Amino acid sequence: MNASRVVLIFICLTISVLWAEGNVTYSLQKATNPTEDQLDAYARIEAAMDSAVFMYNKYTSLSKKITVYYDVGVPTAQANFDGVISFGSNRSYMVVGTAMHEMGHVFGVGTTSEYKNLIVDGVFQGAQTTAKIIEIEGKANAVIQGDGTHFWPYGLNYASEIKSEQDLIYHCWIIDAMYKDFFKEELFFTGKLKSDQGLCMVRSDHSLLLGDCEDPLAIVKLYRLGDKTPYTYRLEFGELVLDVPNETTAPNTEVGLYRWNGKNHQRVLIDSTAGGRVTLKMNHGNLYLEAQNNRIVQALPSASNANQKWSFLSLGDEPSVSILRHKGVKFSQNKRQFHVDLKGRVLPSQKRSRFQKRITIDSP
Repeated sequence: MNASRVVLIFICLTISVLWAEGNVTYSLQKATNPTEDQLDAYARIEAAMDSAVFMYNKYTSLSKKITVYYDVGVPTAQANFDGVISFGSNRSYMVVGTAMHEMGHVFGVGTTSEYKNLIVDGVFQGAQTTAKIIEIEGKANAVIQGDGTHFWPYGLNYASEIKSEQDLIYHCWIIDAMYKDFFKEELFFTGKLKSDQGLCMVRSDHSLLLGDCEDPLAIVKLYRLGDKTPYTYRLEFGELVLDVPNETTAPNTEVGLYRWNGKNHQRVLIDSTAGGRVTLKMNHGNLYLEAQNNRIVQALPSASNANQKWSFLSLGDEPSVSILRHKGVKFSQNKRQFHVDLKGRVLPSQKRSRFQKRITIDSP
């Protein structure tokens, strides 16, 4: 059975109400000896970016490392697809709405040909986005409008667009859907990959080793890429992805981790085998991921080699999830109110301060 037909179980909500699907991070570049103006700007920008990243990580499945600058030469704020956001000296733009708007540009809004090609007669044509705005608005004729740079509603183009926290959530939902329309990729599985040796793939800096499945660095996200079979997949460990060094096709080369660049030496094909296990074939050559002691290498195919068989483990080290059958888990969720600081951390006290905000979080 083709792996594209598989539905894997995401049980992260049972681990933490704050488990984030996304993996967006940022770093603010600071002067060695900052002035009073810079110190004030850094504090405001960090507050805005902390909250913006928290929202994207809770309400999208997107991943990216963002670099942020304070640049007095920028009139308002600006961003590009390479992952750079710059804030100017105008403090009114150092707010979460602007930060999230700029993050939209980081993920392709107005900064990629994929976005611009989907704007036809002022209407965004992506199927996933159209379905999402219909869901949000509850109207069969609801659409996302746009031009070559921005979209609306929920583009957060002006402060007046933000009436409540829900508008920020809807923005995240739309950006998540747009990204899928742009690049035809979707989160497929979150969990661990276990070898027949009983060890899991574990991140170790820029290396990928075999280790204890209980290690938190064993968590991997698989993203399905493309809209036609055979699908390829990206294996993401934090902000890095599985990568074959130098794009080599030499057998027995140890794989590692690197920043995503979209090339075939970072993509795998998934084939199901007996017992619910899979093989992981590198897309740039006829080589399969194989467990060798504590290493993971790309090796020549061998149907009888158990070291080339892998199992999906859902979060919490539950029994192996078979990709040969459909499964579903229902979660009943209620709305609760939490106080959250500007780093997105749930506070133990309901006491508010000027550095706190109130946000609705789904919880079981």
